[in-house]
Amino acid sequence: MTDDISPFLPSPPKKSNAILWKVLMMAGLILGLLIPLHMISGIISERQGNKQQVEEEIAQTWASEQVILGPVLAIPYKNTYNVTDEAGKKQVRSTRNIAYLLPEQYQVKTHINPEPRYRGIYQAIVYTSKLTAQGNFSLKTLEELHIAKESILWKEAFVVVGIPSMKGVNKKPDLTLLGKSSELLPGMNGASLSCSGLYSPLSLSGNETSLPFKLALSLKGSQTLSVIPIGKQNTITMDSGWQSPSFIGSTLPTSRQIGEQGFTATWDVPYFARSYGQALLDASDLQLSMTVSAVGVQLLTPVDSYRQSERAVKYGVLFLVLTFATYFLFEVISRYRLHPFQYLLVGCAISLFYLLLIAISEVTQFGLAYGIASVGTISVITLYSKAILGKIRRHAQWIITALLAILYIYLYVLLQLEDMSLLFGAIGLFIVLAVIMYVTRNIDWYSEQTNA
Repeated sequence: MTDDISPFLPSPPKKSNAILWKVLMMAGLILGLLIPLHMISGIISERQGNKQQVEEEIAQTWASEQVILGPVLAIPYKNTYNVTDEAGKKQVRSTRNIAYLLPEQYQVKTHINPEPRYRGIYQAIVYTSKLTAQGNFSLKTLEELHIAKESILWKEAFVVVGIPSMKGVNKKPDLTLLGKSSELLPGMNGASLSCSGLYSPLSLSGNETSLPFKLALSLKGSQTLSVIPIGKQNTITMDSGWQSPSFIGSTLPTSRQIGEQGFTATWDVPYFARSYGQALLDASDLQLSMTVSAVGVQLLTPVDSYRQSERAVKYGVLFLVLTFATYFLFEVISRYRLHPFQYLLVGCAISLFYLLLIAISEVTQFGLAYGIASVGTISVITLYSKAILGKIRRHAQWIITALLAILYIYLYVLLQLEDMSLLFGAIGLFIVLAVIMYVTRNIDWYSEQTNA
């Protein structure tokens, strides 16, 4: 019966079954090696979490992220109203409220001096800064709130500066109002603008129309420094010797320069770009809106080894597939068979590359760590390939070496390309597939001579 159907359904040689089983074996090994790759990825996440914890601990002892608000002019006033008691008698009561005036012109210049701090092998970026703010308040703006003049407590007026982390105030601030030096005291004096900060008492007569000010503030902080553009017209300038800034906030800088000497950035922000006006009655409900409108800079680590290593692990399957495919092709074109255990050892060496990478990058620069880990991995696999492939084809180990060198160089380039990594990755995969198709174009997979 077999002879009758053979013209219509030819039976493939038994050797082709061996090829199929070898392909299934490699697929099983690759799936199994995903377990150590996943474990290495977990180690990277754990180490990254340790680093973030260290950064938080250093920030708690040094000073956390700073968002500067002010100076703001606070003017208390009495809100009088009538109430009826239980006996039906009317009584007059009053509460003390605070009105807030924001500056007309607001100019801020800040110089940031970053400092790396270490705890063990982990590094956190902190900074000291010198901030100078100047501008003027227009008391005519108070008319927008329609407060009766006799209710305003001019003698109780004060100026307030919001500072989230008071640990960062390492020197006595210098505040000048109406051309005179004014002392700043810790606390908010009842103002609801911020959870913490400084205030300065200011006795006004009510006849003033303009109130110029100048503030000099030395401040410590961690990673991020922001300024809230509270003026009607704001000009905020920041400069530093840090070469890897990330500009954050509601708007990007109007102009910026980044080079080997650091960066300089300037924001020109009109008050139309925010959701609150120049005169406020209750600032507690506006704290979030005011914070959201802040602009500033974040001092990024030039190369985050954990993030780079995490991205590298994602290409682990590609390395395994291409390396196994190369060994498999050597088997196909020869009569020598490799044992699955030999495939497993090569796969383990490729997987350990990522563990070496993260371990070495914690104590040195990422580029150097990548070079050491990749050269070590390539050397081990080359020597092992010479032993197991020497019987198949002369100098076969150098083909494996060239393949791995190209792969590791290609991966390093991809890690440096943030936005274009997907494009170059897709192009690379297409080229690899085209090469494999070209190399195997003349192989008869059903041939009796095919070995696996």
